[in-house]
Amino acid sequence: MDPTKLRNWALAATACAAVAIPVLAYGKRLVAQEARKEAAAQFAPATEELSQIKDLLRRQEDRDAFRTCVDYKYQDQPREVRLQMCERESNARWTYWTCEDETPKADRLAKCGPKP
Repeated sequence: MDPTKLRNWALAATACAAVAIPVLAYGKRLVAQEARKEAAAQFAPATEELSQIKDLLRRQEDRDAFRTCVDYKYQDQPREVRLQMCERESNARWTYWTCEDETPKADRLAKCGPKP
């Protein structure tokens, strides 16, 4: 075979590969994206239920801590002052939990501080 024709065929094959490889990679990305969407749709009810359970557990923890605070802490203060101080503690807990939900785990201590 003529070297010029051989070179032309090699260049044509290279050009086809240069076009086909990005198209195939794009196709793989689309398939992966659709798979992620499908997985998110399938796990959405379970994720929502876990979120609700987490919220209920936090509410229970906050209620118990508030009750303990009112009953046993700040006994030297009048009841109204005690309620205000315990309410501040409760607000601090909820602020921390909100920060905890919005912050990645690695940055949590720096951004949210220690758990109240």
